Amino acid sequence: MVHHIYRYDTQASLVSWLDAHSPASSNSILIQIFAGIIDPDIIHGITKTITQKLPDAVVIGSTTGGEIYNEEIEEKTILISMALFEKTNLKSIHIADKSSQIMGKGIVESIVDDDTKCLIMFADGMKCNGDEILKAIDSRSSKELIIAGGMSGDNGLFQQTYCIHGNEVFDNGVVAVSLSSPELEVFHTYNLSWKAIGKKMKVTRSKGNVLYELDNLPVKDVYAKYLGESTVKEMPVSAIEFPLIIHETDIDIARSMIALTDDGGIVYAGEIPEGKEVRFGVGSPNMLATAALGNYNLALSHPIEGMFLYSCIARKAFLGKGVLCEFFPLSKIAPLAGFFTYGEFYRGAESNKLLNVTTTVLGLSETKVNSNKKSLKDEDFQQSGMTINALMNLVEVTLKENEEYAQELVKTNDQLKQKDHALEKQKELYELVFKNTLSGVLIIDIEANRFIDCNEAAIKLLKCDSRDDVLNLRPSELSPEYQPDGKKSEEKSYEMNALALKNGAHTFEWKHLTKTKEEIWIEVVLTPITLDKTEVLHVMWTDINDRKEIEGEILKQKMQLAYQAHHDSLTKLPNRLLFNDRLSQTIVKAKRHKRDFALFFIDLDGFKPINDSLGHAIGDKVLQEISSRIKGMIREEDTLARLGGDEFTVIMEDITKKEDAAHLAQKILDALSRPLVIDGHALQVSCSIGISLFSDDANMDADKLLIYADAAMYKAKDKGKDNFQFYKD
Repeated sequence: MVHHIYRYDTQASLVSWLDAHSPASSNSILIQIFAGIIDPDIIHGITKTITQKLPDAVVIGSTTGGEIYNEEIEEKTILISMALFEKTNLKSIHIADKSSQIMGKGIVESIVDDDTKCLIMFADGMKCNGDEILKAIDSRSSKELIIAGGMSGDNGLFQQTYCIHGNEVFDNGVVAVSLSSPELEVFHTYNLSWKAIGKKMKVTRSKGNVLYELDNLPVKDVYAKYLGESTVKEMPVSAIEFPLIIHETDIDIARSMIALTDDGGIVYAGEIPEGKEVRFGVGSPNMLATAALGNYNLALSHPIEGMFLYSCIARKAFLGKGVLCEFFPLSKIAPLAGFFTYGEFYRGAESNKLLNVTTTVLGLSETKVNSNKKSLKDEDFQQSGMTINALMNLVEVTLKENEEYAQELVKTNDQLKQKDHALEKQKELYELVFKNTLSGVLIIDIEANRFIDCNEAAIKLLKCDSRDDVLNLRPSELSPEYQPDGKKSEEKSYEMNALALKNGAHTFEWKHLTKTKEEIWIEVVLTPITLDKTEVLHVMWTDINDRKEIEGEILKQKMQLAYQAHHDSLTKLPNRLLFNDRLSQTIVKAKRHKRDFALFFIDLDGFKPINDSLGHAIGDKVLQEISSRIKGMIREEDTLARLGGDEFTVIMEDITKKEDAAHLAQKILDALSRPLVIDGHALQVSCSIGISLFSDDANMDADKLLIYADAAMYKAKDKGKDNFQFYKD
C-alpha cells in the first residue's frame, strides 16, 4: 500500500498531481476528499477531474469542520488522499433518503464480504442518525466489523453538510467503502482525554439525541447550576468544551452539544438513552498529550503504511493548536490525512459506537512488517495544563468528602426523627461529626437569622478568637455588599436558604468576609436539620481560595492559547485563521448595513533575495518593519493580517468609492518604497497589491473575494511590480 496526500490549489495543479502519482497499474485506488470549502460546485469540479483521470478509482469524501494534513490543522482547504492497494478489493455505495435501518442493511448486503476487514463511512452530519446506522450494520453483520470515519461537518455552522461518492455531491444519506483482503492489516484506536467529573446524573427524559431532563430537572437548569447562568445564555457554543460522558462497559462515550430545541431540549451529536447515567467531562492539553503518547507507542507495534484520523470539531474548538500533539507523532509513522467531524465512528470491544469529542485513528497496511520508528517518552511531548488536572482531582475528592458528610448528616437526621428514645445517641453521633470535621460548620437559627453554634474549624476560618466571638457576629456582617455575579449578598442569601429548604440541601460558592474584613472564597453546603425539635440550617464551609487561584491560572492559560492560535508569532498580526473570521464578520456587517469594503492582497517584491543572501534573522526584521509601516497607513477599524511568508492582507471597511481603496494602496506603496536600514544593511523592498471590492467583485463570497484579490496581485506583478491593480480593471 502507498499513501499520497495533496492540498488542492487549482484544477491544473490537481491534474499534474494525479499524473505524477497515479500508478501505471494498481489493483485498487481509494480517493478520500476532505472539503473545508462547503461549496458543492467547487467539490463537483474536483470529483469530475478525478473520475475522468482515474475512472476505476473509488472516490468518497465529506465536508468538514477543519482538515488534518500530517501534523498540521488546515482551515477551509480541500485535502485529497490517494491510497494505492495491490492486494485489497474495494467496494463502495451511497444510500440516501432512507431510514437508518435500510441504510445499514444496504451497506452490509451490498459491499460486505467474508474477508472484509473494515468499512470507511461518512454520513450527513445534520440529517442522519449515526447511532442507528451503526446499530443496523452490527445487527446484520455476522462478524466484528471495524467501522471508521464520521459525520460530515460545515465548519461549525451546523446548517448543511455534504458527502461525496464518485462524481456525486449530496446533502443526505451515507457513503461507505469496504476494504477486503486476507492480507490487509488494520490498526484502530481512539483518544478521548476528557475526564468525567462531578456527580452522576440519571437521564430521566430524552428522545434519541435530544435531552430534556437529568435527575428529573430541566437540563438547562442543570447546566445553570453546575456551569453558571452565563454558560446557558451562550449555549451551545459556551458548553462545547463540557460534554456529557456516558460510561459503558467497554468505553467512555462523550456527547457534545450542537443545538437547542424550541421546547427546552438540547440536541447532542449522538443518542443519550433514558436510564443512562452521565457526568460532565473536562479536558486538558496534558491529558491529551499523555494519551497521544500511548497511542503512538501502540501504533509502533503494528504494521502501518497509511493513516487516517477522524477527530471531533469540539477538540479543535476547545484546545486549538493543542490538538497537534496528537497528530505530529503519528505523522512520523506514516502519511496521515483526515478531518474534524460532527461525530466519529469507532469499533469498541462489543459493538461500533458513535463518539464525540474524540480522535479515532485508522492505520492500514498490506505488509506485516512493523514500523521501525523509535518509541517516544514523556519528555518528547510538550505537556501543559497540569493545574487543571490538580483542580479536577481537588473537585473529585472534595465532592466525595461532601457527599459522604451530607449522607452522614441525612442519616443522623433520619435516625433522630425515627425514635425519641434514640435521641441522645444520635446527638452524640452528630456532635462527633460536628467537632471533628476539617470544614467549618455553623448552625443558624432560621427565624432569628443568627449563629447559635460553630466548630473550631469555623472559628479559624473566620479569624475569630473564640466561639463566643463568632456567635456575636450576624451572618449579614460576614458578606460584602455584592457577590461577584452582581447580586446583593443579602438577596442572594435568602435565595440560597430557600433552595436548601425546598430541596433538602443546597451547595454553592460564596464570597465571604472574615472578622478582619478579609475576603475569602468558600464552598457552602446548606442542610436543614432538626435539633431539639427546632428547625435550623446546618452550614458547612470549605475554604476554596486555592482552587479559585487555580481556576484563574487556567483562564489565563486559555487566553494565552487563544491569542497564540489567532496571531502570527513574528509580527503579532492576525494570522490566516483570525483573518478568515474577520473577513466573514466584515461580509455580514456589509450585508446588514449595505456598505462596501475592499480586500487587499499584498506580496513583497525583492524579499526573497534579501532572505536568501542575508539570512532569516535579517528577513524576519524586514517583515517586522514592513508590517509596522503598513499598519501605520491603515485606520483603526481596518484589519492587517499576515497570511504567511511575505504575504499580507488588508480589510478596508466602509469605503464609499473605489478611489478610497486606490488612495490607501498608493500610501502603502509609498511607505514601502522608503529604504530600510536593518543591522547596518541598506535594503530596498517594494510590493505588488491586488484589490477586490465587495460586493461588486465577489458577490458576497469570502473565498472568491480572496481569490480575486490574489489574481489582481499577480496582475500587478505582470505589470512590473511596485504597483496596485483592481480585479476588474
